[in-house]
Amino acid sequence: PYHPRPARERVAVGGVRVQQHENTTMRDIIIDGLRLPFKLIFQPETFRREVHALAPDLSDDYSLLGARRYWRNPDFWRGIGKLVLQWLVALIYVPVIVFGLQQLGYQVNWVSVMRGVAGGVALGVALGVAGGVAVGVAGGVAWGVSAVLITSHLIFYPLQLINAWWVAWRLRQYPQQAPSIWRYAPIAWDEAQWLPFPALFDALKQLYRTNQAQAEAILAQVATHRYQNWLARWVRLDLAADDAQQVRSVHSLAAFSRSLGFLRNDDRENHAIQLLYQMRQISHETRSGNESDSATNKVRRYKDALQAVDTTLFNLREPQGWKVRRERALLRKLRPVLGTWRSIIAEALQQAHAEQQRLEPIPQVYVGDGKPINPEGRRDEDVPFKGRAALFRQLELAVGGGQGERQTLLLYGTRRSGKTSILRQLPRRLGTRCLPAFLDGQAFSSANNEIGVLQRMAELISHEVQPKLKAPPIESREFERDAYPAFGRWLDQLEQHLNGQTLLLCLDEFESLEESISAGRLDKRILDLIRSIVQHRQQISVLLAGSHQFDELEPRWSSALINTRTLRISFLDQADARELIVKPIADFPEMYQPEAVELIAQLTHCQPYLIQSLCTELVNRMNQQRRQPPASYVTTDDVEAVIPTVLERSKNYFDDLWREQTGSSTAQRILEAIAHSPQLHCTVATIRTLDPDTTKLREALNLLQRREFITRNGNEIQITVPLVAEYVRQVTTL
Repeated sequence: PYHPRPARERVAVGGVRVQQHENTTMRDIIIDGLRLPFKLIFQPETFRREVHALAPDLSDDYSLLGARRYWRNPDFWRGIGKLVLQWLVALIYVPVIVFGLQQLGYQVNWVSVMRGVAGGVALGVALGVAGGVAVGVAGGVAWGVSAVLITSHLIFYPLQLINAWWVAWRLRQYPQQAPSIWRYAPIAWDEAQWLPFPALFDALKQLYRTNQAQAEAILAQVATHRYQNWLARWVRLDLAADDAQQVRSVHSLAAFSRSLGFLRNDDRENHAIQLLYQMRQISHETRSGNESDSATNKVRRYKDALQAVDTTLFNLREPQGWKVRRERALLRKLRPVLGTWRSIIAEALQQAHAEQQRLEPIPQVYVGDGKPINPEGRRDEDVPFKGRAALFRQLELAVGGGQGERQTLLLYGTRRSGKTSILRQLPRRLGTRCLPAFLDGQAFSSANNEIGVLQRMAELISHEVQPKLKAPPIESREFERDAYPAFGRWLDQLEQHLNGQTLLLCLDEFESLEESISAGRLDKRILDLIRSIVQHRQQISVLLAGSHQFDELEPRWSSALINTRTLRISFLDQADARELIVKPIADFPEMYQPEAVELIAQLTHCQPYLIQSLCTELVNRMNQQRRQPPASYVTTDDVEAVIPTVLERSKNYFDDLWREQTGSSTAQRILEAIAHSPQLHCTVATIRTLDPDTTKLREALNLLQRREFITRNGNEIQITVPLVAEYVRQVTTL
């Protein structure tokens, strides 16, 4: 294989940068010329990179005419001359081959041969000098040998098969010498061979089992091959399938996800990879159950894992066609594995239930970790979600479920106010005529450009509607050509399948789009797309959810979505909050004294996340102390005792409120003054003394009031949630 020598960069007149190889001798030119046919046939990409090094500032298909600003640069012409000399040296092979044929008895007309050589040289020089008329130096060479590549590789393929078989045999016999053996594999030295080498597949799998580090290095090289990169991916996929077959216990199942470290979040192009993503999620859920300190949480995680297995088995479909035979074989290999996994998880769940009855007789049904409450796969009476009935009625009317006109909505609320949980309840609350599709903005916020964002958005919509609606296929090539029209055409096809239903696009954490626009990964056309959906698609509605209103973002949001209606998510009603405390699910035991319920509602101001967190710790306290009703109930002393634990366990939530949501140091001084006041409230006159700049004070007070940090009652201002006041006292006390 050819390895280019180190090059030094030289800046000529006019700041034009070129590459010049050092110590170029006639011996180097002759050797490179003799290597040139090998390079053109087996390493065209390397050759193109070397030619492009003459003018690295230009595109790969530059021409001499396009490179005219280099014409006065001697290093550039020295490189062109070296390339021409190499080409002339390579012509030596023509008479050598002709002479060999003549020795074998073939009659050769030397005059015709030399005319052909001269004509070829003249044509090559003409194409190179013409520059703009021809394709150019690099592009012209690649174009000229493309037909030869296909033919020659068909000719060499039988020999390369023997070569690949020999390399595979050597790898099995001497795995410790894998790097030196692999240099002889056709994939290592032939950049243009597109035909497969089956012998290398099993050899690389076996090498991975015996020497993982060396196999990883080889697979990393194969992954960069233009045509053979599929081999590296399918070796890893088959290895992962083998690991899945070896799972025999809940602990090995929990460790399985480590076998899938090669998966990338943007790589979901076939059914086999999608299945492995789902299996990785099952493994994660199982590992969470294994590592859980709470028996109730362990039961919850195993239930989620079991449900994920059932959903995966239900949705498992084999693709059809000869092009996906390898994918189909892998799916058939993994299908029985899922059945084995189901038995393992079911047994672990049964043991976790027994442990729960013994250690945690009061079930831990509160969601104290801040995760959204998802009702999928659960009965309504088993979901610890209460209230918001008026909000659901407004949503149903706004999206066309009643007689009102279809509207675009912004669901606004502070962090952990329950926005995502509300969106998750929509499939059950909005009736059959509305089809919600939940789109997590964080799921595509890491995409590099609009292609990744819109294709991922289409994938999420397709996944959300798939059980009830057949979504059209997503053509990746169409998105790569022009993502916005491709997404529009995909929505056109989707609307044809709606049959009178309304598709509700629920974009959670919509601010992630603004972050992508600010970072340059997206442009404002994404807002034009949303506005187009709102204005022109009669069967699609849009619901945005976030912790900011449009006037807190760039003006482009208000301009693009001017008729958006804002629905505020605030605290729970008193009745709903008490129901969440006392009866989070239907068969929850009565464990609270009435005074304790009142104290919880007061401390949290009926904020749903804080209620869940506080009640989670109270259940833990009762189970740890082996207390059960009717012998013992939760008292006000218990509530006060768990407050420090709640503040510590919910530290991230409170830190975000204090550092990010307050907005300014002036706002923090206002909260500090109120929290340390004897009566836990301050007068407006006291607040005015905190900052001489009345404009800053007014802006800070308005922001705190909008985000429900403070409540103003006449001339007095107090912190709305007493637990937040307690946190502020702790964080501002020396």
